[in-house]
Amino acid sequence: MRLALITFFFISQNIFSQQLKISGEIVGLENSDVIFGYYYGEKQYIKDTISCINGKFVISSRDNVDKGVYFILLNDNQNFQILINEDLIFSFKTNISEIISEMKFINSDENSKFYEFQKFTSKKNYEVLPLKNKLEAITKDDSEYSEIFDKIEKINLEVINFKNNFIEKNLNSFFVKLLKSNEQITIPQDFQTDEKSKYFYFINNFWNNFDLSDSRMLFTPIFHSRLEDYISKYTPQIPDSINKYLDILLSKVRASDKLFEYIINWSTYKYESSKIMGHDAIFVHIVYKYFMTGQVNWIDDVKLTNIIDKAMRLNPNLIGKKAPFLKLKNEYDEYKDLHKITSDYTVLSFYDPDCGHCKKEIPKIKKITDKFSRKVVQVYAVCTEFDSTIWRQFIKKNELEKWINVIDIENQSNFRRKYNIMGTPRLYLLDKNKVIIAKQIDSSTLEEILNKRIN
Repeated sequence: MRLALITFFFISQNIFSQQLKISGEIVGLENSDVIFGYYYGEKQYIKDTISCINGKFVISSRDNVDKGVYFILLNDNQNFQILINEDLIFSFKTNISEIISEMKFINSDENSKFYEFQKFTSKKNYEVLPLKNKLEAITKDDSEYSEIFDKIEKINLEVINFKNNFIEKNLNSFFVKLLKSNEQITIPQDFQTDEKSKYFYFINNFWNNFDLSDSRMLFTPIFHSRLEDYISKYTPQIPDSINKYLDILLSKVRASDKLFEYIINWSTYKYESSKIMGHDAIFVHIVYKYFMTGQVNWIDDVKLTNIIDKAMRLNPNLIGKKAPFLKLKNEYDEYKDLHKITSDYTVLSFYDPDCGHCKKEIPKIKKITDKFSRKVVQVYAVCTEFDSTIWRQFIKKNELEKWINVIDIENQSNFRRKYNIMGTPRLYLLDKNKVIIAKQIDSSTLEEILNKRIN
């Protein structure tokens, strides 16, 4: 059964926050439509489509405009970026055949600097590309190799020096902030003694070059990719580690309401919808720490209640926790306590005798567990429905008499909420102490885990 996600990814409707007028002229551009768009997190959005006549067009908005990186897409799929910062009324002129090298701005110091940097690096890239192609076509033994290599190194050094001088001269510009945010962390020699020291220095200083108090960074193509790298690439993919570094990041962005909101929304959706077993613990952590403490004030009460309710249903049955108490009657009207089972492993199965998928999975589970003695693996099978006749027929038909078969006809145990049973079949695997070691798995995953642990 596929369940609809109850969380949402919130996009501010008030993207634009100050009046804007940009006059553009692109010599050689045919009469066509020009698309004006912006970045928000990992996505690009179209703000407006403007008619271009004789290469001229005007981008304007009477609404408010957030500062950040914007893009202009032309009809031939060429595109270029502009920065919107303090200067909101400005103009530019360029040529369709050489957009970057011919670009000139009036009344926008930020964009003039932005394109000064692009012009220099584009020129150097044009110079170095044929040299790299030559170098790849020869071997180190070739007489030209050293000469070409030195030329490439010289150009690389020129770019590095230009960048460093550019940053030094323009420390207060938004573009320099973007440049610095892309710089990799340099690990000091003292922390290069072993891989563990290098890693912890790197992860603990990951955001050093990034201004996490600046909401403009959200409206760039940079922030989301850095966020993904930090959480999904460099953080160990276990709940405790993800929770730790997510909390550290959220503490760093407190000065920016927009960054805080974005990270909360992104991480809540990511881990509520995650298919990785055990990652629901991250969703629960986020909800308990931030939603239930009144720190998420941008969603309505109905959505907030639904999110909290889901986290509260998940919390008792997270991997690593002791399975909730369960004591139900078997087919002989005897109470059977889940926690009294002495087997090394307990397969806790919830099924509906009339469920088509259950009818396929239950025989597979039987075949898998029959390979082990009851001392090693026992099955505690919970019928989720209330018809005892159909239940008994199902047990007999599938030869499940060796299982502990139970039912809650009086509906008194609250097992659905304790184990978050929103559909069937549902399968848990418990260790000897009834600690949950796997959940929401299918028969093939059950077999894989048991074989790995027992054999």
